[in-house]
Amino acid sequence: MPDHVYDKVKHSMFKKGHRPYNWKADGSIVERNDKTGRSYLYFKVKDSHWILYHNKIWMDHHGPIPEKHIISFKDGNTLNCDISNLELLSMAENAKRNSIHRFPDDVKEVIRLKAKLTKKIKQNGKK
Repeated sequence: MPDHVYDKVKHSMFKKGHRPYNWKADGSIVERNDKTGRSYLYFKVKDSHWILYHNKIWMDHHGPIPEKHIISFKDGNTLNCDISNLELLSMAENAKRNSIHRFPDDVKEVIRLKAKLTKKIKQNGKK
């Protein structure tokens, strides 16, 4: 940056040792929303390193989470991080739990028919 430009913006630059207004101390817990709008609690381990709070609770009680496993909420409330509400699931079990295969056959058929109908409607709308 040229010196004359640097002198103009110097007063508004971030000063060494200063922290932004939204800085949190290590061990802080904050609530954030994911892409779908679901709220989760996050735990600050150190600067620029946050982990899901329910994962921390699980690890404090049971040790590390095995590879290809997740921690799930038994009651579906993502803000209830009580250890009695947490369960360890493999990613395969979680996929089965959240897929069409969890429904009875007649409901599966309705879901498939709705998807076909939606696809046809979208195709006709593009013409």
